[in-house]
Amino acid sequence: MNAPLSLIDFLQLEITTFVLVMTRVAGIVLFGPLISGNSFPTSLRIYLVLAISFMVTGATQAPSLTPQNMVDIIFMMAGELLVGFTVGNMLRMMIQALQLAGQVVGQQMGLALANIFNPQLDEQASTLAAVYVTVATYIFLGMGGDREMFAALLDSFRLIPVGEVTLHASVFELVMSFFQQTMQFAVRVAAPGTIALVMTEIAMGFVGRTVPQLNFLSIGFAVRILLGTFIVMTTIRAAGVVFADQMADAFGSAYLAIDNLTSE
Repeated sequence: MNAPLSLIDFLQLEITTFVLVMTRVAGIVLFGPLISGNSFPTSLRIYLVLAISFMVTGATQAPSLTPQNMVDIIFMMAGELLVGFTVGNMLRMMIQALQLAGQVVGQQMGLALANIFNPQLDEQASTLAAVYVTVATYIFLGMGGDREMFAALLDSFRLIPVGEVTLHASVFELVMSFFQQTMQFAVRVAAPGTIALVMTEIAMGFVGRTVPQLNFLSIGFAVRILLGTFIVMTTIRAAGVVFADQMADAFGSAYLAIDNLTSE
């Protein structure tokens, strides 16, 4: 029969559990889509992490393996952070893939110098890439992605008890496979505009050699802008549909990654 815990031991165990829970929650807040950028105030992120951690700690069992020293706690915190990092980054990569597609098409259109700061991803991006990110954000919110993201976080505490995160090679394989899927998605979105603009550039080069009197430097810039805008307007709906399907697959991959982080 186990001896009852003293008050000091009980408080120490509860504080350790809270710290581990808070680390996992902070992982998805720091690396997940939408709330990880500068567009979401830091103070609100801190309050969000604390509020979720307080609610989850009461319904979470204490670690089965009690840490004996700070080194054990640090290793446990690293494992908890890995859970949030994996789930958050897998969802964020889908939005970044759409941004990459917009960046590539924007450069072909001649918008490479028209960069603006994107607070959602905390980096410089072309105006067209910012448009794609905005579309991705609306689709993500419209399909309930924010609720699904936090549902996956809460389910992770049921699938992976606190302090029992185990890293397997299958996690790396899954993340790399998912990364390949996101790159394929970016290529599929960028391909129509890129191919059309490159072919236009080649055609204008032939015409320029035939009729050197025309100023194709200024004409070509306007043609690329008009053609690129037309292609974006005709393909952005299809890109949004594909993005929604890929994001649904991303949630499935995130749950699979959580399963692979268990010790079983």
